[in-house]
Amino acid sequence: NGTPVTLEAEKMILQNTGTGEAWPLQVSEAAWASNGKFVNAMNAGDSVVLYYTAEKAGTYEATLSYRSGDTNNSMSWTEKDGKIAEGSLDSVEAEENATTTHTVKLTWKVETPGAGAVTFLAGAKNAPQLDKFDVVLVEEKTDVPEVNKEALAEAIAKAEEEAAKTDVYTAESIAALEEAIADAKEVYGDESAEQEQVDAQVADLEAAIEVLVKLPEPPQTYTITASAGEGGTITPSGEVTVNVGEAQTFTIKADEGWHIKEVIINGESVGAEETYTMEAAGTIEALFEKDAVEPEVPDKSALEAALKEAAEILAKTDKYTEESLKDYKAVVDEAQAVYDDPDATAEEIADAVQKLTDARDLLKEIDKEEPGTGDKPGTGTDKPDTGSDKPGTGSGNGADKAVQTGDNNSPILWIVVLAAACVAAGSVVIYRKKSK
Repeated sequence: NGTPVTLEAEKMILQNTGTGEAWPLQVSEAAWASNGKFVNAMNAGDSVVLYYTAEKAGTYEATLSYRSGDTNNSMSWTEKDGKIAEGSLDSVEAEENATTTHTVKLTWKVETPGAGAVTFLAGAKNAPQLDKFDVVLVEEKTDVPEVNKEALAEAIAKAEEEAAKTDVYTAESIAALEEAIADAKEVYGDESAEQEQVDAQVADLEAAIEVLVKLPEPPQTYTITASAGEGGTITPSGEVTVNVGEAQTFTIKADEGWHIKEVIINGESVGAEETYTMEAAGTIEALFEKDAVEPEVPDKSALEAALKEAAEILAKTDKYTEESLKDYKAVVDEAQAVYDDPDATAEEIADAVQKLTDARDLLKEIDKEEPGTGDKPGTGTDKPDTGSDKPGTGSGNGADKAVQTGDNNSPILWIVVLAAACVAAGSVVIYRKKSK
C-alpha cells in the first residue's frame, strides 16, 4: 500500500551449497548492519531463501543494502512456482575490504499474490554481503480481461488464402496484403498484446483484402474448327480461337487446276464460297474438285486418207484377186470401226493405219498372161476344147445339153480327144508359118 516493509537478510534460510568452504555462508554481526547482523560469505553456488506473503500482485521495488569488495559480485532470483518473475543483479558497487554500505533498487514483479518462496543464488564471482531489503508496492497489477485472438487467427488464415491467388490479384496488391499478414502475426504471438491491438490487426487485414486488385479477366472465347480437303486451302485453319462478340472470316482458295466445290458449315453446305464469316463456335470445311479437262481429240486425218485409198483399192476387182480383196476388206472394216469410234486413241488410230498399209502390201494381182489368151501360140480363140463345137459343151441351153453317161468317163475316149487336139494345134502352127 505504498508503505515500505523491511526484510532482514539474516532471517532468510541459508543454504551453504557453494564453493569457498574456507569462508562458509553465515550470518555475521556488525555495527553498520541493520539490526546489527548481515549475511556474509555468500560464495558461488550458495543461496538464501526468502519466504514471503504478497497481498497484491504488481510491481514491487526492493532496495537492497549491501557491502562488497568486488564489483563482479552478482546474484539472481527465482520463485519456485513462478509467482514472481525471474530477475538478476549483475554487478555492484565495491571497494577494497568492503568498507562502505551501498544500496541498489531491484524490481520484483509479483504475478500472483499470496505466500511464496524466493531463492537468491550467488553468481560465479560470489554475491555481496546482504543486509536488508526495503520493499514497497509501486504499481498494483490490475485485472486485465483475457484477450480473444480467435478473430485475428481467422483473419490471418483468410488473408493467407487470398494472398495465394496469384492468378487472380496483382503482385503489388498481394505484396501489401502480405505486409499486413506479417504485422498481424506479430501481434498474435505477443502475449502482452491487448484486445485493442488484436482488433486493430483484424481490421487492417480486412482492409488489405478489400483493396486487392484483380488481374484483368481474360476475354471469353469460342472455338471454330477449320479444315480443307485436297486441292486447296482455308485460312486460318485448325482450332481457331475467337473472342466472344467478335466474328472470324475464313478465306477459301483452290489450287491451280482445282476449283471450290462447296463449303460445309456445321455439316450443311453453303455453296462454293470464297470467303465465309462465322460468329459462333462450330466447324467449317472447304471441299475442292479438279477442273474438267477437255480430252485431246486424236488426229484421224491419216486414217481418213488411208480409208479413202482402201475404198479405191477395193473397187479394183479386175486387178486384185478375189481372195486377197476379201482379206483386205476385213482389215478395212476394222480400220473403219476405229475411225467411227469417238473414243479411239491416237495409238489405236496409228495401229489401224499401219494395218491398212500392211494389208495393202499383201494384195495379190490377177495373172493375165495365162496360156490360151492373146496371140501367143496355144492361146488363140480357136483353141481346141474351148470352141463352141466342143464335144458335150454345145451352146444350147440346158434343155439341149446331151445327157452324159458313164461312157464319158472312158479313158480311151479322153485319149482320142487329146490326140485330135494335138493334131489340130499342129495344123494351126503349120498354117501360120506358111502364111508368114
